[in-house]
Amino acid sequence: GKNETGKTDALSSKPLATCSAASLGREDRVVSIGDWHGDYEGMLLMLKGLELVNDMSASPRWAGGKATLVMTGDVVDRGHAGKAMWKYLFDLQDDAEKNGGTVVLLLGNHEANLLQGDYQYMTLPDACQYYAETKECKLLERDPRYAEYFWSKSFCLDRQDRPHYHFPGGKSTCCLAQESSRDRCPDTHGYVAAISKEWGPDGWIGREMRRRVRSGGVKLAHRIDRAGHAILFIHAGLDVRWLAARPRLWTGDIAHALQGYLWLTLQLEANTQSTPQTDARVVYDPVDLFGPDGPVWTRVCDLKLSECNGLREVLDTLEVDRLVIGHCPQYYGSGDHSVIPTGRRKYESPGIHEKCGSRFLLTDTRMSIGFTRDRSLSDQNEAAVEVSNNGIWALYPWRHPGCKKIADANVM
Repeated sequence: GKNETGKTDALSSKPLATCSAASLGREDRVVSIGDWHGDYEGMLLMLKGLELVNDMSASPRWAGGKATLVMTGDVVDRGHAGKAMWKYLFDLQDDAEKNGGTVVLLLGNHEANLLQGDYQYMTLPDACQYYAETKECKLLERDPRYAEYFWSKSFCLDRQDRPHYHFPGGKSTCCLAQESSRDRCPDTHGYVAAISKEWGPDGWIGREMRRRVRSGGVKLAHRIDRAGHAILFIHAGLDVRWLAARPRLWTGDIAHALQGYLWLTLQLEANTQSTPQTDARVVYDPVDLFGPDGPVWTRVCDLKLSECNGLREVLDTLEVDRLVIGHCPQYYGSGDHSVIPTGRRKYESPGIHEKCGSRFLLTDTRMSIGFTRDRSLSDQNEAAVEVSNNGIWALYPWRHPGCKKIADANVM
């Protein structure tokens, strides 16, 4: 069939229609999706396929009834539409609330980057949404096909012809709001200044982000209880050593504790003076929420089978039965799936990855076209975790079979 962008999609095949045992359509369901990474069309296709929105228009209309959608972070970067996607998700959150549903938006490491003034993973077409007055942006506006060249390419890292563009360690000076200046980075500083303003306390996205953190719509973690069992959703996971150094977080309500620290971090940042040369603000992070071992950056997903006991101890202490994350791409040719099976393609995802007796679910299935550069492969990679009193399921809107049971309700 044709979607509203005029492109052919898989909406007519409805693989989920074969999943009669799944809880699709039940009002008690919680649907978790990870890592859209700037893929606006893929986001619309997925929400429509999961019957959470009525159509694929730019003005979202919630169709999920009393369901809950948990987006586990990394909406931005790699693809070209991070800004537009956050606006859509804010609007969807508002419409869901009006119609009995709930949308929970978790921050990922890429949102943390933007809040901290690091734009190294943003593409040029996305940067043009903030600062459109350049020849490059005007060319993109005249001929959108030009955007195909920029999937996963940084607007600032790929400019290496000037001596100040990179620190000795490799990170680009011109990608950092606190280091960029017109003298150092004449080709990119206009973008950096505009993005920094938009994500700061007084910009539209920054202001909405902070308002929704305060109201609980934007979080670092979200906990649900179904059939007497608790499931924690968080972007990257929980590192045992990081937690051990922060005993105040060792609580059955860790999501609430993290929320308090997130709000404190953003408040401290809002009260910090701008640096004179860049107009960028400094984010003061009192408990290292955005650090390399914190809940948006840790690579605890790489744990080996022998390390599962440590994870189980953490979950038991926090009174959580299962941990659901994004962050770590699951695709053939990488990590636990380094061997590409016959007949499979590189970047094709095997789907939701279960570890530690299914107590640890990895949901980043590399579905952004910013990674695959192939719409059909991205659609095939789309996956979600659904939790309800009918059990835990992996859902695949555009592949057959459309679902896989992870656990029954009585063993959740």
